[in-house]
Amino acid sequence: MVALAVALVVLAVGAAAPVTSALLASPPAGLLRANFRGTQLPMVGGVVLLAALLAGEAALSISTLLHLRGPAGATLHSGDHAGMVVAALGFFALGLLDDRADAGHARGFKGHLRALGEGQLTGGAVKAAGGAAVALVAAALWEHDLGPALLDAAIVALAANVVNLLDLRPGRATKSFLPFWVLLAATSWGSAYVVLSLPVAGAAAVWLAPDLRERGMLGDAGANLLGAVLGAGAALTLGIPGRLVVLAVLAVLTLASERWSFSSAIEGVGLLRWVDRLGTVR
Repeated sequence: MVALAVALVVLAVGAAAPVTSALLASPPAGLLRANFRGTQLPMVGGVVLLAALLAGEAALSISTLLHLRGPAGATLHSGDHAGMVVAALGFFALGLLDDRADAGHARGFKGHLRALGEGQLTGGAVKAAGGAAVALVAAALWEHDLGPALLDAAIVALAANVVNLLDLRPGRATKSFLPFWVLLAATSWGSAYVVLSLPVAGAAAVWLAPDLRERGMLGDAGANLLGAVLGAGAALTLGIPGRLVVLAVLAVLTLASERWSFSSAIEGVGLLRWVDRLGTVR
């Protein structure tokens, strides 16, 4: 398992580093957006994560064709694998649509519901409905009963949303993702989840440097993908009690975001403020 983990990290970095350099040197015109300082930056972090994910999938395909043994369940034919791919690609695609669309004025669930009541279909409403559908498809591949599947779907969808809500300052979403991913990986070492998510974690570490230096942004596509991977980790590695705790925390954070700003809350707590600013250029 250690050799496989090292190989996947090397592969992820090998895929993410050149893609990062290329996209920052020649950013796509449709993926430019002003950051919190008003500076136009390319929102290409999600594409970097996708490149690493696809590289990992290619490696897994080759290992399957060569009949190489990996951790139990880490095969192209496992439900764990299929659900992970559906969640990651689905939330990446929904985020990319939002990145390329006009953000509009609606904010939060209440704002999007209010816009719907006025006959306006917002990108956020489409993303919420699409996210629920993607999460349910992924959960159906993991579970055989309706109750656990609904629980898994709620965790994946809310995790993607919460990480997206955190992506308002340089590196904040990635800094939040990495320690929680390490915790999930440590508690489930040797599982299919670790193998399938390692390329994304490796690419997130690569992307952190340009993100902190304000050379580019993660964007909804990247934040959604990271959140979906974390949600999938909770669904695949925790028992029902643990998943219920995770769901409760995510629900509280989501409801709190409707009333309070995460940025203001972080600025008000010394330790959180220090972590949030750690590694940034200013």
